Formats: sequence, structure tokens, C-alpha cells
Amino acid sequence: MIDTTDNIISLTDFKRNTADVLKRVKDDKEPAVLTVNGSASVVVLDAKEYQKMAKDAQLGSIMRGIEAGLD
Repeated sequence: MIDTTDNIISLTDFKRNTADVLKRVKDDKEPAVLTVNGSASVVVLDAKEYQKMAKDAQLGSIMRGIEAGLD
């Protein structure tokens, strides 16, 4: 599980510092959680990291299907 508590940014700050936030997300390979009115709204994630997560999720789904079939 990715710890997102260190990279919480208001949408207003993201708008003001978009380039800096995107650089940090790409360099650190950690997502940024954008908040609206103090509540988490969206997550910004490096595209390569997203692809890794999507692939892992797909493989997990396949494994669950195999396990269900074996049961």
C-alpha cells in the first residue's frame, strides 16, 4: 500500500505550483492527493507508476479467477 499522508496538497496549491508538484510526483514515484475543501478528491500519479499498478491489479484479478476455478 502506498502511503499518501506525506503528499497531500490542496487543489489551490496544486494550481499555483503545478510544475513543482508534477516534478516531485515523477521524481519520488509517489502520488499526490489533491484536496477540495479539506477532503481528498483526486490522486495525481506518474504514468509509469500507474501502469505498474494497473498491471498488478490485473494480475491479481487473474490469480483470483484461477483460485476460484481451482476451488
